[in-house]
Amino acid sequence: MPSFKTLKRKGVRYALGSALRKSGHDIEYFSDRRRLKPTPEKVYDINVDDVNIHLDFGDLPISKAIWQRIEGVREPDTTAIIRSLLRPGDKVLELGSCFGYFTLLMSASVGESGRVLGVEGFPKYFRILSRNITRNNATNVDLMNAFIGSKKAFVNFEDGAISPYGGINSYNAEKVIEHDSEKVAVECINIGQILYEKNYHPSHIFMDIDGFEVEAIEQLPSRYLHEFNPTLIFEHHEKFYESNKGIEYLKELLSGCDYEVRKVYGNIIAFKKLF
Repeated sequence: MPSFKTLKRKGVRYALGSALRKSGHDIEYFSDRRRLKPTPEKVYDINVDDVNIHLDFGDLPISKAIWQRIEGVREPDTTAIIRSLLRPGDKVLELGSCFGYFTLLMSASVGESGRVLGVEGFPKYFRILSRNITRNNATNVDLMNAFIGSKKAFVNFEDGAISPYGGINSYNAEKVIEHDSEKVAVECINIGQILYEKNYHPSHIFMDIDGFEVEAIEQLPSRYLHEFNPTLIFEHHEKFYESNKGIEYLKELLSGCDYEVRKVYGNIIAFKKLF
């Protein structure tokens, strides 16, 4: 049952509807768990509204998040934003491409005349992502295996890890990192610098990077936002934010660049004001 705070924030009808949908998905997932044993690189034919995609998930366990992708019901709010906001010919930067589910929805939305640059930091996910982009013949998608961050030059990930959080926790602890032959080192990049170097100026920047969206936005120079006016769409992960760098901090940062900031359920959308 949704909390009073959720009811107040989202509205009774939406909150109750969301709770019912979630309960239904939970029941379906747990009833399907026995048949959803991972088969290495098994390819799933997935329909997301009017888009058909083909994905594998490597040898990863079929978690609820993966099951939702298989069923084509992962984060319907995000799906609706992508399909309604993106137009043929748009350029997109996606930070946190994971397995390519949303990357391929973006690819279909911008069409052959558009472009998507997908950035994924975790090496295991990146290998799966690369296969899925190739499998779907998404020739309008380019990929980078890179980590968004400025604290260090690179992040070390365990080669056999099935989750990125070991490397992320090490990065956040600000320990001195040395090259380790037993681990996979992924370069840390500065988003503003990369976009200028590649001469790639997206109309939309999507982010799902578990709290690193604060650092990513800080890396975008105000002159870049003033010059190219990309619309920013990101999941907010307030539990990961520093106490002085929450949603209000991001709003202040973006409003200083003449951006309108709106909270849309689990997402923040920021776009250049029209005067």
